[in-house]
Parts: sequence; C-alpha cells; structure tokens
Amino acid sequence: MNGRRGCGVAKAAGWRVFGVVAVAVVLLCGTPLSGATYEVYTGISAEMKHECTEPCPGPATRTTIGIREMVRCEIINFVDQDKEITSAGEEIVNDRMGIVYWYTEVGGSVYPLQGPSTVFTAPYSVGGTTCCVQAAVHDSHEKADDPHIVVQTCFNVVVPTGVTPTFKEDSALGVKGPPKNKVGARTIFYSQILPATVSFRWVSFRENITYQWEWFPDGVTKNELERRIKPFQVFATTVGGTLIPNVQEDLCNSGLYPISVLDDGTGYQPASYEWDVRLEFNNGSGWTQFCVEVHTEDYDGGDQSCQVGVRGTGSDYGTWQGPWQ
Repeated sequence: MNGRRGCGVAKAAGWRVFGVVAVAVVLLCGTPLSGATYEVYTGISAEMKHECTEPCPGPATRTTIGIREMVRCEIINFVDQDKEITSAGEEIVNDRMGIVYWYTEVGGSVYPLQGPSTVFTAPYSVGGTTCCVQAAVHDSHEKADDPHIVVQTCFNVVVPTGVTPTFKEDSALGVKGPPKNKVGARTIFYSQILPATVSFRWVSFRENITYQWEWFPDGVTKNELERRIKPFQVFATTVGGTLIPNVQEDLCNSGLYPISVLDDGTGYQPASYEWDVRLEFNNGSGWTQFCVEVHTEDYDGGDQSCQVGVRGTGSDYGTWQGPWQ
C-alpha cells in the first residue's frame, strides 16, 4: 500500500472514448505510515512523440499523412514534482506516470485505448481533413493527486490525387520478324500514386475499365479494350535507384494482331488509340474515383512497329516493338 493506511475510494473521474466510459478511481489516504504527507508542487507536464510506421516517405515525424496510414504515438518526458512533508521538513520528490487514456477528434481510431503508447490509424476520407490524437495523462496517485493534463498531436489527412507513370521494361510478345506476321507491344510501367509525400500502403485501389473499341485501318477489325476490374495495392519500391512510396507495376499490352489490320487496301497505315482507365480508392463504404489514367497505343505504318504508353500526372512510353513472326 506504498506506506499508506486508512485508504478509501474518494472520487472517480470518467472520460468517454469511442462509446466506452473509462473510469479512473482515485484513492485518498489517511496519515501515511511514514508520517509523510504530500502536496501538489509543479503539476504534471508531458509531451507526445509520434512516428509514422511506414519508413517511406520520410521524415517519420511528418504530420501530413495518407488515409489509412498508421502512426505510433507515445507519451515522453513525463514530469510531476510533489512536495513531501515530514517531521524532518519538506522535500521535493518525483511522482511517476500513471494511466494514460487515448482518443481522437474528428476521425480515425487509436489502439490500445490505455497505456503509455498507442497506434493511430487515419480515417477513410473523401476529402482532406485534420484529425487530432489526444491523451489524458495522469500521475500514479501515489503521492499528491495532481489534476490530469491533455496533450495532443494533429495530423492533416490527405486522399490520393493522381498517378505518375515511369517506364520499367518491355516484355516481348514473341520473336521479331521477318517474316512480319503480327503487330503489338507490351511494356511494364511503375505507377506511383500521388501525393508522394504520404503513404497509401494500407489503401485498397482498383482500375475500373469500361468497354471501349475503335476500328483498325482495315475497317473491319475492332481494336477492343474489355471491361474489367483490377484491384491493386501500392508499396515502397526502388525506382531509378531511389526508394519511393505508393508504387504498383502496371502492365500495358496491345496485341497480338494480324499485320493485315493496318492495311486499308492501299498499304499499311499508322494508327493511334487512347483508352481511359479510371483509378479509384476504397473510402470505407464504396469507391471514389480520383483520376483517369490514359493508356495509349501507336502503330507505325512504315515499319509496322507498335508502342504503348501511359499518361497521368506526367507520361512515359515503352520502346517501339515488332512486328513479330
């Protein structure tokens, strides 16, 4: 009983945290066995330290974060000095940190709800918002009963806004001619979701592609893009020797088609096509479109080669490929 006697429950203070009432019970004691009594001297002081759990992008102490990004928060530099009074005189002594209650304002969640540290998970959001992580910090109640304090850190939570493609590599569709029988190209791109100043590691994305088609120069063959839904997630990836966040590999493919699709009856003709690819993120209750990425196909009428590319916030292209045997 820490050198005290005659202790009893004197009061209770409660805080509502996500629908749960957390109650701190304070024990007020009678005359200590040591003969000491305590008075509040400085009151409680403490700070909140935070660190993003994803190392990329830095710095780990940034306060602008992506939706669903996680941040570890911890109470540090706790100080509580009390006055100890005995028959020998007065002395300033340190009390230790007691229970800490965690909660948020505006949105997101924290877990655990009690203890010296917690992990904050940013909310799903369809617009930028500011969320504050708060901690009610108490002393141990082993000496003077100081009023608790509340410390907080606020985060600016942002949503995906665009995509930047970067060429990775070509992937051959076959054996290059002669003979020249088929046309098409296949290239892999790195697609980085923007902004690159936050992490979207824990966000669910998808490509939402509607059915699209146009005629080839022969006038009888359709160049078609089938409807499909392609889920994806993003990761920190080394591109050009630099580790960057929010990257997926995007395969762009055209063909193979018979080389005759480029012949309009007078000879081989050039052709260009653009396909809209809607990029969406899961907002917790559905899907939100945040940009349209354009996939391109270009055919050269002279040598019947083909090139594919991607346009977003910036653009990049593969090399000219084919024709193929």
